[in-house]
Amino acid sequence: MTISVKASALCAVASLLVLGVQAQLSPAETRGEAIYFGEDGSALDAATAAIGTMNVELPASSFPCASCHGERGQGRAERGVAPSDLSRDALTRPYDVSASAGRVRPPYTRALFERALTTGVDSGGTALVDAMPRFNLSTDEISDLWAFLDKLKDEHDPGVTADEIRIAAALPMSGEANPVGIAMFGVLEALAAQVNEKGGVHGRSLVFIPYDEPAGEPAPEDVFAVIGPHEPVPGVPTISSSFAGLPGPDGFALTSGQAEHEAALRAFAIQTWANTRIENVSCDSELSGTLVLSRADCADKAHRASHLLVPFQVFSQVSPETRKSWPASVHVALPLSVRRISRGAQGAFARTRSKSRFDSVAPIAEAEIYSAGVLSIEAMMRSGRGLSRSVFKEKIENIQGFVGAMTPPLAYSANDHIGANGAYIVSYDPKSGRLDGEGLWIDPSGEGG
Repeated sequence: MTISVKASALCAVASLLVLGVQAQLSPAETRGEAIYFGEDGSALDAATAAIGTMNVELPASSFPCASCHGERGQGRAERGVAPSDLSRDALTRPYDVSASAGRVRPPYTRALFERALTTGVDSGGTALVDAMPRFNLSTDEISDLWAFLDKLKDEHDPGVTADEIRIAAALPMSGEANPVGIAMFGVLEALAAQVNEKGGVHGRSLVFIPYDEPAGEPAPEDVFAVIGPHEPVPGVPTISSSFAGLPGPDGFALTSGQAEHEAALRAFAIQTWANTRIENVSCDSELSGTLVLSRADCADKAHRASHLLVPFQVFSQVSPETRKSWPASVHVALPLSVRRISRGAQGAFARTRSKSRFDSVAPIAEAEIYSAGVLSIEAMMRSGRGLSRSVFKEKIENIQGFVGAMTPPLAYSANDHIGANGAYIVSYDPKSGRLDGEGLWIDPSGEGG
């Protein structure tokens, strides 16, 4: 299997991913799009709006259409108000339409749309609900918005078409890691086949696009999201096993990263040995006592520790030969324990793994990419046919107690993009090179999961 390296720079790719299909819009439609979404520089910036019987003029930029009618104009019910479908197709249907409030209205024309937008009266002469703002936009600005509404239902985020959803997978596809990357892709390929055999994601086929991110290959153009060990591109949803730092607004980690693992190890040390002083292993001098190894290049300086605490991200980078020099008391923080993975998820992974056309060479890496794939599918299924990146991220943030991945139960929120906080602390025998199967789960974040 060969993966072609794209010639364009990563920043250019990121711009294309964010812009999507905007280049297909006319100038008027582009201005209308800016009004609809309330983008900086749109006509809303200089306009005002009134709500209901209030005589106060408010900034129109506070009331972009998308905030109530949604990214595709489909309407988003909130606090008893159910905004109508705002697409041109829905507004101009050649027959009377029964609105959610019970009233019946005829089709809208361009002139009737302007009347509704500026005076709050629908196409049938009935007053709209008070929650609908009355805008003081100009005739030309309303024409721009009217033009864009004709494109609203046709627009899709990058990587989404009427028939397909494309997800990029950051995999190690070159050098010594090539067999690992191929095995990981085999799992994703089998997972997509299982989904597509059952009708896909709301009628769309799922396609995973592998690329060699560790070798510097940029993410493919026109993809909806990225999964795998990859730092997020702004605006592009990214699901990874963990991140170097906090995930950020577009990233979602399956399990906690090194910083939280170090915190769990420190909590474990205090709980186990009480009032102990904990320091980081220094590359410049040989410390003793209870030490945390936060850097793999300092591993040969850890032999004088009485207790050595090692996050898994560092542990995996240290050779078995160097580990033999470590003290007898070594404890490693693992991102998960098999005991905290549901039997159903383990069975589903095994079945998917068995259908791959490639041999299994890295079970942990294969389980991680499988879990990222399963979580992305769950969020897409919850998003419905009107899939968009913002809805996709919102659905992940609402996931609680998800047990379909090869992880502990996953739970997210708008303020916490780590699915399973905490670490499983186990002892390690430097002589035999074995990790103990029994350990202690510690969650220093207090978030659970």
